[in-house]
Amino acid sequence: MMWFKLMSIGINGNFLKGLQSLYVDVRYAVKVNGHMTDMFGDNMGVKQGCKISPTLFLVYVNDLVDEINSLNLGIPINESCILSILLYADDIVLLAPDEESLQMMLNVVNNWCSKCRLSLNFEKTKIIHFRCPATPEFKL
Repeated sequence: MMWFKLMSIGINGNFLKGLQSLYVDVRYAVKVNGHMTDMFGDNMGVKQGCKISPTLFLVYVNDLVDEINSLNLGIPINESCILSILLYADDIVLLAPDEESLQMMLNVVNNWCSKCRLSLNFEKTKIIHFRCPATPEFKL
């Protein structure tokens, strides 16, 4: 799916082949209590520690960002800008003005993850609710 997404944004030819070659027969071993495990393969996700991995991940999730933004449910920053999603590496922050909007955004994320064969780590997932009971009065 990653290669299809790269081709859909115009990345092809030798550059695409070079990226694909980074992912051919990738093998890992892990050191546990001072002992190395047997080598094992991993053909899912981007490579840990690879300098291009954050960019590849952003390309991969770009359509999710588009879907979330199309809902127009984020926090108004000014008259022409609504902020609904922030990304850093593989972390995603959703910003919603109310519970109903957040649930709609979560439904989009859940459907997108199912479609892309990804799963959310619920142990690392948090909902933070901010509420200001009344608009504070400021004086200068």
